[in-house]
Amino acid sequence: MKRLAIIAILLLLAACGNQGHDMKQQMKQQSKSQPQLQVSATDTEVPVNKYVVQSNESIQDIASKYHVSIEDFLRANPDLLKLVGGGGGNYGNPNQGAGQGWGDTGQGQTGAPRTGTPQTGAPQSGTGNPGAGLNEPLPNNREVTIPSSDSMTGYELEVLNLTNAERQKAGLKPFSGDYSNLNRSARAKSEDMAKNNYFSHTSPTYGDPFAMMRNFGVQYQSAGENIAKGQPSPQQVVQAWMNSPGHRANIMNASYTHMGVGYVANNGQPCWTQQFVSK
Repeated sequence: MKRLAIIAILLLLAACGNQGHDMKQQMKQQSKSQPQLQVSATDTEVPVNKYVVQSNESIQDIASKYHVSIEDFLRANPDLLKLVGGGGGNYGNPNQGAGQGWGDTGQGQTGAPRTGTPQTGAPQSGTGNPGAGLNEPLPNNREVTIPSSDSMTGYELEVLNLTNAERQKAGLKPFSGDYSNLNRSARAKSEDMAKNNYFSHTSPTYGDPFAMMRNFGVQYQSAGENIAKGQPSPQQVVQAWMNSPGHRANIMNASYTHMGVGYVANNGQPCWTQQFVSK
C-alpha cells in the first residue's frame, strides 16, 4: 500500500536569511526572498530496519554509514559472526570516535557521535581473528538488519526542548524525541552535509529525506524535514526556523508526533537537521 508524504521542503542559510532551494533544483528561477512549498510523494513499502547490501560494502561500511557499533550490528545479524572470526564476544566499532568528531569546540557541546578510544574485544568463544572480516565485501543484494541505538544529547536535546516550548505556546502536544531510528537519521543528515560540504534536502549519500528515513528504519504516515546551516546555537537556529513560514509550518504541524534532531559542526560551520514524522 502506497502512502503520500507531504513535506515543506525549505532551506535556511544563516548568511542569506530565508532562501528556498528545491531538492531537484526546480525552484532556482523563483524568488530567493520567499520560502517555497514543495510536495513530494514517496512509497513506504520498503521493509523497516532492513538494508540491502550494495556493491563491495563491508560490515564496517554499513555500521559506519548507519551510525551503529559493530557489536550491535553483529548482534542483530548473528549469521555474520563467522566473517569476523566466529566468536560470540564484543566487537567495538573501529570508526567510532574517529572521522566523525565535527563538534563545536568553542561551545563545548555537540550532537555528533561521541569521541573516544575505540576498542575491539576478543571473542568469548570460538576461534579465529576477531575483526579480520569487518572490511571484507559482503555478498551483493544480501539483506541485513540495521539496529536502532541512538538518543538525543547536548545541543540536539536543547533544540527538541526549545521546539516543544514553541509548540506548547500554541497549545500543541510536544514532540516525542525518543524515536531512536529517527534520531540517527537526523544526525546522519547533518553529518553528511558537513562532511560532503553541501546544503540540500537531497543527500548524495542517502537520497531524499523520505528514502533516508525509511533506510534508517523509520516508520511514518507523513514526514517532514527542516535543515539549517551557520547558526551557532540551538536558540538561534530554532528562532530562525520559527521566523520562516515554511519551517514554522513543519514545527507547528499538529499531525507530527515525533522529531529527530541532528547537530554537527565541521570547521566551525554548524549543520542542523530536524526530521518530523507522524506515526
